[in-house]
Amino acid sequence: MPASAPPPSVPAQPSASAPAVNLLRAITSVASLSHVSSALSTSVPALAPHTEKAKVHVSALWSSAKPWTEFFNSKKFTPPSSPTELQERLMDNLTYFSSNYLLCFLILSTLSILIHPLSFLCIVVLVALYVFMFLQNPDTLKVGPVRLTANTKRIAFVGIAFILLYLTNAIGIIGSWALFGVILSLIHAACRVSAKEPDFESPVNSV
Repeated sequence: MPASAPPPSVPAQPSASAPAVNLLRAITSVASLSHVSSALSTSVPALAPHTEKAKVHVSALWSSAKPWTEFFNSKKFTPPSSPTELQERLMDNLTYFSSNYLLCFLILSTLSILIHPLSFLCIVVLVALYVFMFLQNPDTLKVGPVRLTANTKRIAFVGIAFILLYLTNAIGIIGSWALFGVILSLIHAACRVSAKEPDFESPVNSV
């Protein structure tokens, strides 16, 4: 008996989720090691203008801070005698020493990243990815067959950043140190004599 012919093959229909799959592949390709390593090699010159702006802002913040000898003057620390005095101290000191508190927050946040290698690596990768996606390719980014518009790039970058920060526990580490800095700032502001109170002691030399 002659063998029966196989049934004709039905051409595969394009899946409705093909655009989503292509977008996912594009995002994965953007976050691939080759792109990141390429961005790392050019991140320093590309970030130079932004680094200079950051230096200017930090320098201005440092200049606006009150003298650290005044900030840490142990003779000015006494417990508040009443809730009213506590409120006055918080309002006055948080305004008067705002630059000092912000600098302490930045220092603690930086230390929290440096002492945790995974968090530091995560920040480095995100900086390199930002350089590649937005500085080297400020307009549309083409990854394979997919073109990523400016809005799509932002969404992809936020998604990748959240995943990396979550996997490396950088969010929890930075958040815990930030909370620690806020608590220390509130304790300092509550226990230090109000900055508006007249100082009858000898003036403190600034640094």
